[in-house]
Amino acid sequence: MNSYLKLFLSSLLLINCNCADNKVDAEDEIIGPDLGSNTGNITIPGSVTKGEFFDDFNYESPSDPEFTSFGWKVRSDNYGPGISGQGGSWSPSNISFIDDGETNKVVKLKANTMGTAASTVSSELFTTRKFGVGTFAARVYFYNAPESDLDLIGDLPVQTFFTIADPSKGEIDAYCEFDFEYLPNGGWGTNPNTLFSTSWETVSNNTGDNYTQDQEGWHTLVIQIDFDSTRYYVDGDLKYTHYAPYVVDGVMSVNFNLWFINIDTENETERVWSQMIDWVYVRPGKMLTPTQVNESLDKLRNDNLERIDSTTL
Repeated sequence: MNSYLKLFLSSLLLINCNCADNKVDAEDEIIGPDLGSNTGNITIPGSVTKGEFFDDFNYESPSDPEFTSFGWKVRSDNYGPGISGQGGSWSPSNISFIDDGETNKVVKLKANTMGTAASTVSSELFTTRKFGVGTFAARVYFYNAPESDLDLIGDLPVQTFFTIADPSKGEIDAYCEFDFEYLPNGGWGTNPNTLFSTSWETVSNNTGDNYTQDQEGWHTLVIQIDFDSTRYYVDGDLKYTHYAPYVVDGVMSVNFNLWFINIDTENETERVWSQMIDWVYVRPGKMLTPTQVNESLDKLRNDNLERIDSTTL
């Protein structure tokens, strides 16, 4: 047998043996490798690849120096999406930090309207843009109704947790976005109580899934993002997987916002919608299962850490 052919066949045998030896069971806790320890094309240039980012949101207000020094920003413009870009606005005054009734604080986002675009005010907070491949998690509280008893079917709020790389901001080169969006009154052709998971390759090309189920209450949301796929978990259950090209290709921020797709213009009584966030956690370069995320959170809280950012390139 030709020596080159022998070498080729031997290589195939070695690869097959290695694959068999390293096969990962579907229920194995380790979903992916430590991408941050590798080099080459597995990282997004300019993104952090090591360490961890955690915030328990124990602040006094959006103007708290510790809040801003940790890298958080809040929106205060009149651009979209939704009614906010049609005469509405975003305001830091719609973001507060409230006691949870125990020993903790949570973020409270509000969006309010009196049936006109000018009276519609939304809220958003987001991190510095520095994340790429990794695991993104947050504990959020979704609401099915506004704080007042007036729940109008024409009001279509969106409660969110997402990551985004947006070249329109002039900071990075490529667009991508990965969303959890809860629509308690429906919208975009869906029924009420619909939770969307959407992955964007460009501003006009996306793939998404959704399901209808009452989501009012606390939920742990996890997004695993790498170069092959994006995976969405709700309370430990894998809901959807989206494959390339709907994967990361830009440096992203972590965002939470609350806004209206549309509003009921027939009623001028004020309606105030809310969303709460308990904590956010990011592990660059690693694909953590929801169980591993919870274990990491337990360790941080056992160490009495309110926040930490040890992320590096």
